[in-house]
Amino acid sequence: MYPRLFTSLLATTVLFACGGGGDDSTPSNTQLSGLAIDGYISGATAFLDINFNGRLDAGEPSALTNENGQYDLALTGSDADCADYAPIIIDVPVGAIDSDYGEVEEAYQLSYPPAFAILSEDDLKATTPLTSIVWNSVEAELVEMGEATTCAELKANYSLQEDITKRLEEQEWRVARRYNITVEELYSDYIAEANAELHAFAQELVPGLQKSYEDTADLYQSYPDAFYVYVEYYLGKWFDDENEAQAWYREEFVAYDNSNVRMVNAMSPDLEDLGQMMSYSSMEMHSNEQIEYEIVHDVSRQRDNMLLCNTHEFYEQNRPTRYAVVNQYQDTQAEQLDCFTGGFEQALVNQTAHTKVFDSNGDLATYSYHVYNNYETLGLSSLIGLYGNIDQLDGSELDVLNFISTDFENTDNYEADSWIRHKNSFNQGEQVATQHDSDGLWIETTLHENGTYSISCGPQQAMQVVESVELCY
Repeated sequence: MYPRLFTSLLATTVLFACGGGGDDSTPSNTQLSGLAIDGYISGATAFLDINFNGRLDAGEPSALTNENGQYDLALTGSDADCADYAPIIIDVPVGAIDSDYGEVEEAYQLSYPPAFAILSEDDLKATTPLTSIVWNSVEAELVEMGEATTCAELKANYSLQEDITKRLEEQEWRVARRYNITVEELYSDYIAEANAELHAFAQELVPGLQKSYEDTADLYQSYPDAFYVYVEYYLGKWFDDENEAQAWYREEFVAYDNSNVRMVNAMSPDLEDLGQMMSYSSMEMHSNEQIEYEIVHDVSRQRDNMLLCNTHEFYEQNRPTRYAVVNQYQDTQAEQLDCFTGGFEQALVNQTAHTKVFDSNGDLATYSYHVYNNYETLGLSSLIGLYGNIDQLDGSELDVLNFISTDFENTDNYEADSWIRHKNSFNQGEQVATQHDSDGLWIETTLHENGTYSISCGPQQAMQVVESVELCY
């Protein structure tokens, strides 16, 4: 996991669209139909999760599933506008009827991603344990990265739609690869297609969904002030080795406005006993009128059973023209408690210096970062390990970075190992993001008024159109 502020700066292309999105011709009345499937489930409640909180709130359209597991959501007005921009959640209560097993004895949830982000065009949205695994992971990523949203915000933000689509595609691929199935099968009605193998596998996942639902409810009780919590049990391979046996893991996530904690543990096959800690991460952010500060700790278990420990520290001024620094260090320890006790002094620190310039409208106009693989090159050890002094920081400590030009055209490396500069601009309704780096590569991404985009890259005087940014490298 990377810091939210740090990640936003390191994005390869920044498009700050607010009015794009898709077609605004959504009818004022429409109907969403789908199926609740483990076996076909009747007596469950399907709803359009307009505010992305995973719970049925007053005013959100809902319907019960019938004896065939089908739900029909009648949408009008603003709800109809949300048809493609909100996930569908199905609450399966105790007492619902599963066509395979009869009466449901443990409650759980199923979910289906926002329709705009997937390729499936089926009239009936097959909402299954597989679609639930895909969307639950993506939604948790959005919360962790500070992109928790509502239908209205998502519909108005094309760049966020692009981000969700990309995250969903990546998660579809991971799940399909993890379980040796196709992406198309993730969204299939495996009962109607008589896919007995996939049907049986989906049934194996339900105990994990049931435990996830139960533990998430308990976690809300334990952390009543948190704005988002979840527990997910999933089958997988920790090291993704071909010969590694699949095992159960438990992931717990608790988020507050300015902090979050995530932990993954191995689980016993019956999901009753908590095993070895496999990963741990935490984020804490502090901000005021003068500064933004964020620190992230990551721990992950390696093949030799040692723990890889990473810390990212981000400190930025709050000014129209501002400077920032990112410190990163890595260590290896046998015990989690030893990971961060020595602070930044224990390891070689990678340090990155940032510049940012905002225009008169408050939009980010240009920014840059210069990466120093050894902080001693930059000579700013005073900007490392600031956590204990947050209350004394006022941003002036970063003025020592003003030797770095904020000019987008500047190509000085300032003894950095690498650098990159970005510029955002508007031209007759189009938004253009341009960047160039220490390797002489230029990339220009244009978001057109109709919501499409184009990419060109190469040497400055010989850029060529490409289909994706990945082809530029």
